[in-house]
Amino acid sequence: LAAAVAVGLDLTTVRERLRAVVLADAPDTSVTDAADTVTVTLTVAGAVAAVVVLLGLLGALQLRGRRASARNVLVTTAVLAAAGSAAFVIATDDAVARPWVYVPAGGAVLLVIGAALAFTSAVGRWLRAAEHRRTS
Repeated sequence: LAAAVAVGLDLTTVRERLRAVVLADAPDTSVTDAADTVTVTLTVAGAVAAVVVLLGLLGALQLRGRRASARNVLVTTAVLAAAGSAAFVIATDDAVARPWVYVPAGGAVLLVIGAALAFTSAVGRWLRAAEHRRTS
């Protein structure tokens, strides 16, 4: 969210920088096509960020409710966040100011750690105890 806010606050500049990068990488590209590429890049990045946030909230709520399915949701969220943050860094490294370009990667690392911790034996015992209580 922090990176999205930072990009949003400087959106015009980010769009101009990304368009310049696209035009520098592919000089035969028209200005309109470069602008469309920038729009698609930023839209996809925003959509992936929204999905990661929503899945993360779902996983947290499931974990809070002591549902074993929370583990799967958290792993899916962590994988999507890692892939999305890598794509964000690759696509916007030249256009987004540091450290903002790396903030999604930091969040993805935290999600991967959190998902891994959900598979520890202590969490497993805690989740199984809740299942026994619900079924008895």
